[in-house]
Amino acid sequence: MENKPHYTWQFQRLSALFLVFTLPIFLMIFYSLKNATYQQIILRLQTPWVPVLISLIIMASLYHALLGIQVISRDYLSDLSASVVVTAVQMLTVGLMVLSLFSLTTIIMGP
Repeated sequence: MENKPHYTWQFQRLSALFLVFTLPIFLMIFYSLKNATYQQIILRLQTPWVPVLISLIIMASLYHALLGIQVISRDYLSDLSASVVVTAVQMLTVGLMVLSLFSLTTIIMGP
């Protein structure tokens, strides 16, 4: 495989550290919207920093999951099986990133 486990470990720890600090902010933002109307939620999502935060959290979460699955598949599967699993998960991760960012953009900008 192309990545050394040492670098994978470092990037996974960095993404975890990022998520530890940003997820509480994300949860507080959406907890404050629990009784909000649809229009109030859209107005909150149209502020410049909320979509950026959501996008970064989505990308960091999916990247963190990808790194974890890579490490697990390299440790417990044969080289060919690990390669297939990692490639499939990479394609799924990129697809989910694109879909979620497109969905967020559609919600913010309107149909």
